[in-house]
Amino acid sequence: MNVKLLIGILARPWFIEPTAAADYAGIAADLLRTGAMPAADKRGLYSDRLGLDFGPTFRVNEKGDLQKDGPVQVFRINYPIAKYDYCGDPGSQTMQQLIAAADADPTVKSMVLWLDSPGGQVDGTEALANTVKSAKKPVVSYTDGLLASAAYWIGSSANEVISSGSNNGWNETIGSIGTMAMWMDQSGKYEKEGIKVHTVFATESKDKWGNFFAAQKGDYTRVIQELDGLNETFLNAVKANRAGKIDLQKENVLTGKTYNSKEALKYGLIDRIGTFQYAVKRSLSLYNKQQQANTMAFQKTLTAAKAENFAVVAAGDQVETGGFLVSEEQLNNVEASLEASAQAIQAAETARDAAQAQVTELQGQLTAAQDAATASANELATANARIAELEASAAGFTNTGKQGEEPPAGSTRKEVHPYTAEANRLRALQGLPPIQ
Repeated sequence: MNVKLLIGILARPWFIEPTAAADYAGIAADLLRTGAMPAADKRGLYSDRLGLDFGPTFRVNEKGDLQKDGPVQVFRINYPIAKYDYCGDPGSQTMQQLIAAADADPTVKSMVLWLDSPGGQVDGTEALANTVKSAKKPVVSYTDGLLASAAYWIGSSANEVISSGSNNGWNETIGSIGTMAMWMDQSGKYEKEGIKVHTVFATESKDKWGNFFAAQKGDYTRVIQELDGLNETFLNAVKANRAGKIDLQKENVLTGKTYNSKEALKYGLIDRIGTFQYAVKRSLSLYNKQQQANTMAFQKTLTAAKAENFAVVAAGDQVETGGFLVSEEQLNNVEASLEASAQAIQAAETARDAAQAQVTELQGQLTAAQDAATASANELATANARIAELEASAAGFTNTGKQGEEPPAGSTRKEVHPYTAEANRLRALQGLPPIQ
């Protein structure tokens, strides 16, 4: 018996659907009684055969048909999820590696998680969910059965969640979002069999197993605190994964309830209802949109390179973070475009400098003209003041005849005041008629 695996399964809390938990508790009891693990499943993880004997991960074409080099990698999780591999099924640690490998494989365009699981161990679930969430390639989750508890956390980390909706939606059970612990108290059995268990601790280890002994006596306070802490992480992850899709005021889907496909769609736990083939097509559609977005983001660079698109390179042994592959010809085109741009910038800067010099010269001319206008205005104001003064002095001054002579009989003549001549000279400068 694999004691390490058994301890891992029985000693930690689970994110699991309750009825499944009860069923597996019976299996655990059998393990404890017989000490025998179930026979290992001999399925290979990477079967080359295109028959029914394929492992938990395989590839399909755009129609969802098995194809060794198909563009879509499928991961089938139709078992309770444990941290480590058991009975031929990959644990969450192994599944992390498989998903990361597919994400780095340049021949894989998208991934589908085919889930039919009641959930699994708390330990390892968050790490697997984060691997799904951080994948650079599109991931679509698909269920045609159970998508519960830990399986839902993992599935909701994908870009989209699709359910088959078979049997009017009742064939699927979705949700059971919560955390639980279950163990068997066999002390009564041992007593009946005459077995007395002695447990002794060191002097300074008085609190060792304290939570367990308290729970055995019916005090679940510390156990519930642990479950609450784990559950908070679970609920926050689901809220983030389904942000803008679930409405807890409309329906609180985080209390452990389960829903059929139609209800799950209504309350935002899933995105669509469709077949496995539809899930495959959706994953490729998301891939195409991703490529278009990448192309649009580098449209100016593509124009400079005289290219329609750049080849995508996934992260792997040769490339750490992934990116785009640019040919030598495309780089030469970009270089030529940069050189042309540099020349255009230099010409523009020369034209700008010449324009600035012209502007400076014109500003000098404008300043001189403004100064001249100011001087003329001042001179005009002085002249107007003098005219007013002369006009005031000449007002009412008249005389008859010529100066020194008697005027003809019956005639009168207005004699020009000596200031009037000066006033008329100034008025002439302004284009005004003389004073009569």
